[in-house]
Amino acid sequence: MEATHTTITQESEVCPPPPKSMFSRIPGLDPTDDIGKLTHFIDFAQKVSKYEEEDSDFALVENKLQSKSKVLSRRGIFQNKAVAQKARQPTAPQQKSAQPQQRVPVKRIFREFSVPIKGEWPVVAELGKQNVDKLSYDPPAPIDISQYSSVFQYNKNLDNSYRKNPIKLNTDEDSFIVPGSEAPANFTNVSTTSADPVMRELIENNAGQVFITDVILAAIMTMTRSVYPWDVLITKKSDGKVIFDKSNDSALEKITANENAAENMPDEDEPEDSPKHPKKLMDEALRVNRAFFLASVRPPPSSLGSDHPTDAETPGHAPIAYKYRKWKLYDDTEVVVRTEIDAYIREESKISYAKVFAVNEYDSKITGGYRSQLESHRGQVLGTEYKNNSCKLSKWAIRGLLSGAEYVKLGFISRENFSRTRNHELFYVHSFRTPELAGHLNLNYQNCWGVFRSIVDTLKQSPEGKYLLIRDPNKLVVRIYSMTEQEKEEEKFN
Repeated sequence: MEATHTTITQESEVCPPPPKSMFSRIPGLDPTDDIGKLTHFIDFAQKVSKYEEEDSDFALVENKLQSKSKVLSRRGIFQNKAVAQKARQPTAPQQKSAQPQQRVPVKRIFREFSVPIKGEWPVVAELGKQNVDKLSYDPPAPIDISQYSSVFQYNKNLDNSYRKNPIKLNTDEDSFIVPGSEAPANFTNVSTTSADPVMRELIENNAGQVFITDVILAAIMTMTRSVYPWDVLITKKSDGKVIFDKSNDSALEKITANENAAENMPDEDEPEDSPKHPKKLMDEALRVNRAFFLASVRPPPSSLGSDHPTDAETPGHAPIAYKYRKWKLYDDTEVVVRTEIDAYIREESKISYAKVFAVNEYDSKITGGYRSQLESHRGQVLGTEYKNNSCKLSKWAIRGLLSGAEYVKLGFISRENFSRTRNHELFYVHSFRTPELAGHLNLNYQNCWGVFRSIVDTLKQSPEGKYLLIRDPNKLVVRIYSMTEQEKEEEKFN
């Protein structure tokens, strides 16, 4: 690189002779008495220094490394330079600024308690999600006490095969017929713990200290996944026995629809006579489940034991068998559970048992459409159901585990016409090993037992009386209330 020579030209001026220089020798400048040369030298040095500083990206100011914009702004020239630079640039067409996306307001839903709470009811215990997630109990293997009634054989031809020509189901309750007969199917022969004559006999014979049905137990074990309110009546006797019952108008046996779907939950502001109201959808889901159960089993029956004492009282009772099983909670506390079996499956060397349930599609926009999705995107449909119906699927998995059923059969059913709720079509049945379904739902079976055991522990330390276990409808909390003497006599709990 060639050296750059800079020539400083001094204009000739007529000026008086300068005084004697007071400056010391400056490197690069010969000794002279000419103040004019010294003035031009200093002015040139300042210009070169300023030029280099403006061309650099950073400059050291006050012992701190600052950006060029900060340096220029400190000198008050940044704004003028930016304006000049912008003026030299071609003018770009103005674009409309993107409107900021507005957050969709979250709809606040206030639900009523399933039982009106009295102010004078003392709270015995309160369980929230943060309290129960860490609970765990691994119970020993259950002991079978007794078995009753018969079940029909499950039709294995329905398994794992998508049907382009679906099976039509009439889901009107008046058309429910027991397979192989003309008798109307009756699903209400046994309702709750205290109404079960077998349970009453087990209580009198001291078969255990805690008595409950699988429907109630599954609701308690999955309480952190439930959204809708429910309640359980608990009676503690003078001898320390604890009995769990559902109230006469309890929603525990209802089957919810999209209870866990944050974006597609049924609108509770719908008129109560609307087919889209949550209660109407629950009724439809219950009918669909019963219709699918009756359509998926066929004679011959297989007996698990003698007839149940209520069979003779309810002609045409649904072909469901009952197993009474016992688990140890503490050294001095055992829980007796009435479980149910829906069907048997004849395998090569043994007979296995199954629980039979159905998920029903009432809006194809939520599921993507069973008719178009089940054949090619079956996994996606299953994942949607796991997410939107986590609570009820978890209950079904727990009921299968409690009964010892090896399989859970899950039918996928849609309305034949989405404007009608009485005619449905069966497209597909997925067969699960019961522990496999629990695994898909991230269901911790030991945590479920830990939750129930903690409630029993609270009741063991409470005095004799009646209590209400209530799921708060607006908070993820379950409370146990001690009922007053007046409320104990109400017909709702008798």
